[in-house]
Amino acid sequence: MLEDLPDDALEPYLERVIARYTESFPEEVIPQEEILPRARRHVEELLPQGRRTAGQHIHRIVVDGVAVGTLWWAEQLDETPPRVYVYDIEVDEEHRGKGAGTAAMLALDDEARRRGAKQVMLSVFFGNPGAIRLYERLGFRPAETGQAGMRMAKPL
Repeated sequence: MLEDLPDDALEPYLERVIARYTESFPEEVIPQEEILPRARRHVEELLPQGRRTAGQHIHRIVVDGVAVGTLWWAEQLDETPPRVYVYDIEVDEEHRGKGAGTAAMLALDDEARRRGAKQVMLSVFFGNPGAIRLYERLGFRPAETGQAGMRMAKPL
């Protein structure tokens, strides 16, 4: 279900992450011209050594031998409670609605427990109601609300 993302797929994936962030962030919160540089800076800060940055994990989501998406998460085991943080999950459009995202998040729960995490956290933009519904079905609840979205948490 979750396999390491190949090195040659990292840069195109990160460009998609940055593009989605830029498209999703409300202009009334941050001026449009500041969003792209902010997104790039954020990704660079999170991954200073690329995919080999300690504690960062980027996986392909694989169903029946076919890569259908990507999941990026990080260990934050020194936090209270110890947790993993989901930075991004994407499922290719033609594979959405078929359970791949749910299965990937459940696989992450298992991996997080194995590593000693007691919680999974993530952020979601208010403009993404489908993702919010998915996370709620998976047991996530709002933990902190901001101008553009919220952090959600789920105990393990």
